Order: sequence, then structure tokens, then C-alpha cells
Amino acid sequence: SMVHLGNHDYRAYMECTSINYDLKTAKEQQIIEMMYSQFLNSLSFPITIFIATREIDNSAFTELLKTNYEATIGEFPKLADYADQNFRDMQNLNQQLGVTREKKKYIIIEYNEANLLSMQSDEEKYSQSGKELANRAKVIEDGLMNMGIKTNLLNTKQIIDLMVRTYHRNGKSHADQIWDKDFTSMIVEGENTYFENTLSEDEKLDVYISGLEEKIKLDILENSDSS
Repeated sequence: SMVHLGNHDYRAYMECTSINYDLKTAKEQQIIEMMYSQFLNSLSFPITIFIATREIDNSAFTELLKTNYEATIGEFPKLADYADQNFRDMQNLNQQLGVTREKKKYIIIEYNEANLLSMQSDEEKYSQSGKELANRAKVIEDGLMNMGIKTNLLNTKQIIDLMVRTYHRNGKSHADQIWDKDFTSMIVEGENTYFENTLSEDEKLDVYISGLEEKIKLDILENSDSS
């Protein structure tokens, strides 16, 4: 339920719900601002607020829907045409509504002080970091709850999903395959053809000159003023 960045620097991630500030009265907005100010001033550690905009992925929902339809058709075969049409409609529901993107809000909590525990082992530093991140998450949860904002501390699988979706915003998450380690099925290995250490000096010179020639050609093509 946390990310190790190396050198005993750790991060935890909390997903936050939203409140519609614009629909509040002026008095309510003022109260929210005061609470938010108090929340920020109460923190004794740094946080990062991260808002992610991404394509809505309904693949898990449609798979569940498909399973339910198949079970229903097995019991009531005459509903097959209706179920097929309804399933196609549900698959394209977001496009029909014109809502294909969603915004997710997160708070990233950091803990970098484990290296100050010079008398502790790596395992003890890891354990201490986990406890401290949990304590910091509780402080954030209590502070935001006063404003009607609910929080959820992401577990390992949810963190994987966040990472994959952040770097691949327009496609399916594939977080389940990473969690189940199915991604290793896509890894292939070939024969090691690294032969630099076996080249003679003349062969190394040929490689160097060939590369230099290509760079000169590209420079001439990209710069029409080159003589």
C-alpha cells in the first residue's frame, strides 16, 4: 500500500471525493475556505495534490454485465435479442451521454525520514515508514472529513492502477494483469549479441566512422545552409 522510491523514501496515495463549491452559499463557501486553511496549517509534513483526467474505462463493468446477460439468457432464451441490444447500448453509454473522461483527485503523502533512523535495520525502517504514512493519512482523513470530503487510502492494486492509467491515459488499465504478474508473458529474451568487446580496433573504427557519416548526412539534410 505504498511506493518505495529507493533510499527509503516512501509515498502513499489517497483518493478524495469532491464537493460542489459553486453550489454553496457565500457563507458556506467562507466556512469551507476557513476549514481548508486550518487543514493546511495543521499539517507538519508536505503533501502533493494530484488531479488526473483520463478516459473512462468500463471494461470491467461490461465484462460483469456480459456474464450476467449470459446467465440470464441461459435461463430465459427468449430474451437473447433484447439482451444483445441492451448490451450494445450499455457499451456505448458514455459516448451517447457525451461523457468519456473523468477526473480523479489524489493526495500524495511522502515520508523521507527513515534514513535518520541510523540504528535500525532496513526491515525496521520499512515498518516505521508504513506506520508513519498511516498516521499521516489519518491526519489528512480527519482534516478533510470536516469539509465533507471522503478519502480512501489506496492499496497496492489500486496504486498499480493509478500508475498505469497515469502513463497510459487513453487505453485500458491492464492493472489486473500486472497485479497477477501476467505481464511477464509478454517478455521475450533473445540471444545476447552484444559484441563490442570482441571487435578489433579496425572494426571499432569502421563503426565510429559509419556513425559519424550518418550524423553529418542528417545535419546537412536538416540545415539547408550547410556548405
